[in-house]
Amino acid sequence: MTRTFMRRSGPALLALAVAVGRLSAQEMWLGPRDGASIAVEAMQVNFTWSGMLDLGSGGVQQDFGSTALFFTGRLPVWSGTALVLELPVSYGSFTADNGFGNHESISDFAIGNPYVGVEGGLRGSSVFGEFGVRLPVMSETKLASALVGLFSDLDRMDAFVPDIVTVSAFMNVRAGGNEGFRFRLRAGPMAWFATKSYVLDHPELYGAYAIQAGYAFRLVEVFGGITGRAILTESVDNRFTDQAVLAVHLNLGRVEPGLSLRLPLDSGRKDLISSTVGVSVRVAM
Repeated sequence: MTRTFMRRSGPALLALAVAVGRLSAQEMWLGPRDGASIAVEAMQVNFTWSGMLDLGSGGVQQDFGSTALFFTGRLPVWSGTALVLELPVSYGSFTADNGFGNHESISDFAIGNPYVGVEGGLRGSSVFGEFGVRLPVMSETKLASALVGLFSDLDRMDAFVPDIVTVSAFMNVRAGGNEGFRFRLRAGPMAWFATKSYVLDHPELYGAYAIQAGYAFRLVEVFGGITGRAILTESVDNRFTDQAVLAVHLNLGRVEPGLSLRLPLDSGRKDLISSTVGVSVRVAM
């Protein structure tokens, strides 16, 4: 089938996605875990299209199966320090009515920018740090999968931006034990470096932040919070981009299934998406 509607609007769609939010970090909504683990999270984004670019007089429909996936591994390497690896992948499929009774479709699959990082602190301390890099693997031509990936999670939008190296460093403060009230704060800088001059004419610097609180019962953990970022190297009207997150996890021993809901809080993302639903499974090694 023809790909006219995405060829016409694809570059602008990606530019719009980049403009309304950029953030990079290891996922913090799978629940706390200090040992070795592997996890997969599937993200289903719900587009509203109300703030999207004009794609013609007809509508645009996200087809079944359009999903972003994040595969995460955590491996302790020495006392109080762990290696964190994340591989993002995305499948996007869209159908548009061109207003003349014809439907045009596009679908593709892409491997996003992988994350390589370390986290650690003094054993028994409530303070720990994170440092990580995203490598520029995402293809410039995978427009449908890029659109799904970019809007699936504000915290990891740069996992699907082509030709960008992301460097991030965060400090965390957390409180709470295996059961009862839990609390976590995260804050730190994040920088974007373009591998091609036409993507960015200078590096971009952001301040990222997150607050998370919840309660852990013996088998169930419920928590929520807000994550966001502020652009520091540009003068813009809306410097902040935020989302609210609500998550529930079951503690079934070595296996921890979970469900999450992400809601945009800033007007820019509200005009484009209504929510993102995530389903996750983590296995302790």
